[in-house]
Amino acid sequence: MQTLRELIERHSEENSEFRYYIKHIDEAEANEIAHPDITIECCASLFQGVSKTIVARLDPPENAKAFADGSHAPRATRWRASQLSHWTNFR
Repeated sequence: MQTLRELIERHSEENSEFRYYIKHIDEAEANEIAHPDITIECCASLFQGVSKTIVARLDPPENAKAFADGSHAPRATRWRASQLSHWTNFR
């Protein structure tokens, strides 16, 4: 979690919307021992939120509708992941 926090803070100037997720990191860390189920849910929420933010930034109008109604989100997400593979070694 510390690495993710540092990554967000290092790039907060150009990606300020990711600062929102710092509170999820704090919540996960605070409950790691006493309430591991809360930590798991915080991490899942963090992963989903960051993923949706990245996908929405790739093509905002199309993805905003897909994520809002939930009908095309899986198709849109798969297509965006295939587009990412053109620029990275992501697969």
